[in-house]
Amino acid sequence: MAMTKMMAPIITFTTEEIYDHLSENFEKKATVQAESWPEFNENYIDKALEEKWNRVLLIREDILKALEEKRRDKFIGHSLESKVTVQPKEPSDCAILDSLGNEFMSDVIIASGFEIGTVENGYEGSLCRVRVEKASGKKCERCWKIDEHTGEDPQFPDTCPRCAHTLKTMNS
Repeated sequence: MAMTKMMAPIITFTTEEIYDHLSENFEKKATVQAESWPEFNENYIDKALEEKWNRVLLIREDILKALEEKRRDKFIGHSLESKVTVQPKEPSDCAILDSLGNEFMSDVIIASGFEIGTVENGYEGSLCRVRVEKASGKKCERCWKIDEHTGEDPQFPDTCPRCAHTLKTMNS
């Protein structure tokens, strides 16, 4: 219910539909707009998670600067044309990135590839060294990422394995 109330000013019609279908186990007003704002709950604050994501966002800034440098040099046109290798300066940052996984991090930085590794020559950021390479493979028509395995699925010949899997799941 709290999420519905908080989204009401932004997606009015959708939240009204949600509100109309909520359980009758509590007294509802005529509209979700007439409900009072949810109370702040101190238990929802997770300092460790906040610190982790603040660190990820700072590392992302270093990566985006490296990507922008390569874009400015006309090495890449768009960040999805790249594969990024990152060498964090702190072992704790390496553990954070490792916990999120390469595929997720490539989504966070909007690149076709991401990995943690040794970077000899590359952009020297405040928290990490970054190497930007051109991604190899074909462009997926669904997500636009460049992947070496795009086109291998006969059922979805223009998609990467991740998108092919998603499309199969949606069609079943």
